Amino acid sequence: MQQQNQEITAGQAQLMQQRQAANQPQQPPLAPLNYEKIKSFLLASDETVKVCATLQAFRWRLTKTRKKKTLRQVIFTYTHYDILDCGEKAAN
Repeated sequence: MQQQNQEITAGQAQLMQQRQAANQPQQPPLAPLNYEKIKSFLLASDETVKVCATLQAFRWRLTKTRKKKTLRQVIFTYTHYDILDCGEKAAN
């Protein structure tokens, strides 16, 4: 009897999650970026304000992404392109 109540509760929780997801606006797809060009800009630029704005945009992509799958893709992309140039120095 108690197991049935737990199943009902789990089913109700799932229904509530589905309703919440339906009420949230869809997140637009992320725009493709030229990460090689951005990385070279970050490493070579003397324009502090533009570098900070670019890093802020990268942070925004992480914090504003709602879907976990998309968030994983963003993190993977940042590490794949080594945006902050951490990988090469660590390997040497």
